[in-house]
Amino acid sequence: MNILSIFFIISLNNTLKFEDFLIKVEKNSLQLKSVKIDKDISTLDLQKNKSLYFPKADFQLSYQNSTMQEAISDKNNPFWKKSLSISLPLFLGGSRVIQERLLKIALNQSDLTYNSAKERIFGEVIKLFSNIFIQTNKIEHLKKSISIAKENFNYIEELFKVERATKLELDTFQLVLEERELALIQSQFELNKEWDSLSYYISENSLIFDFVAFPETVDNILIKVDDSDFYEKSHSKWLKNSIILKQYKELIKYSEISEDLSYTEFLPKLSMYYNYDSGNFENPFTDRLSKQSHLFGISLNFNIFNGFQDTINLKKSKLQTVKQKIEYLDAQNEYETVLKQMIITLNSLQKQYNIYKKTVELSQKKIDESNILYKEGKITYIELLDNENAYITNKLKFLEVEGSIYNTYYQLLVFIGDIK
Repeated sequence: MNILSIFFIISLNNTLKFEDFLIKVEKNSLQLKSVKIDKDISTLDLQKNKSLYFPKADFQLSYQNSTMQEAISDKNNPFWKKSLSISLPLFLGGSRVIQERLLKIALNQSDLTYNSAKERIFGEVIKLFSNIFIQTNKIEHLKKSISIAKENFNYIEELFKVERATKLELDTFQLVLEERELALIQSQFELNKEWDSLSYYISENSLIFDFVAFPETVDNILIKVDDSDFYEKSHSKWLKNSIILKQYKELIKYSEISEDLSYTEFLPKLSMYYNYDSGNFENPFTDRLSKQSHLFGISLNFNIFNGFQDTINLKKSKLQTVKQKIEYLDAQNEYETVLKQMIITLNSLQKQYNIYKKTVELSQKKIDESNILYKEGKITYIELLDNENAYITNKLKFLEVEGSIYNTYYQLLVFIGDIK
């Protein structure tokens, strides 16, 4: 049974599950909350654009003091003036509709930006989870190796007391014990750092768990990786779900619609307006007026020539569209290479896993034999310690390979959109 599975069974209530933590990250991450505000702003911009379809009304109440003789009085009295202006654009060359389409794309982009930030944060969390998995299992392994080192030291100490072991043997076994205890302290320090880093993503001061658990065991993961269609399936999901490719596609749409917006500069603009002027009042709340006017009209504005700026803007928009399409193809090639490298890494880790698994089993058997042979006096203490160190080294490498498999596999799932 996989070591992580054993830990999960023994300490179910004190194990931090990967999938549960991702839910907390999405809920509590300050980074994601900040990005989500940008999405809300884009929504408001889209609503704001709809105001262009409504009429604009402006009311003005002014006060003026003039020496000119007015009809209502022969004295130099101050006068009040009220006016109302209403305007309604009827046709702006289609720019309002196009602006709305652009803002919808901007809204989609803000949503993709949020998902991209979530993808990045999930990747960082996976790395921390993998490191915690490695350090946690390292600590358990080092504790066992310290226990063995203590037994060996006590055994040699007893032999030394009856002069059946040398001082060099005793000092050597003591040094081995101290080295392993130091390695344990270093691993515990690294583990605490990883837990502190992980707590940042849910805006909590500390996390109190003994173990972390991924949804699948390494053996189950490697069965999937060993599937001959694994790359094709992963590639298909990536093409369908890739956030970065979706962002580039939206940029292409944005550029194409911007071309349409440039064309609107060549079209006439039609608007309707109404102005009301109350004339001058001695008091704004009386009806003693001198002048009053109503003005209604329709305005047609046609841009005949503005120094070729319209043509230049249109050419720039078309070039921007070509550029976005090239960048999309470049990004597709770049990230397709990243996907291939992930698959190659998993295949390499699978081979390492199988090798170190057998190596650890053989090293364990060799230690068991060495303990018997040493007590029978058939091998030296140097050979015994060499075999123990070889086992410890192989075991630690095996744990690192396990952690790397978890990290690479779940990074791949995020990359192809299986974890959202």
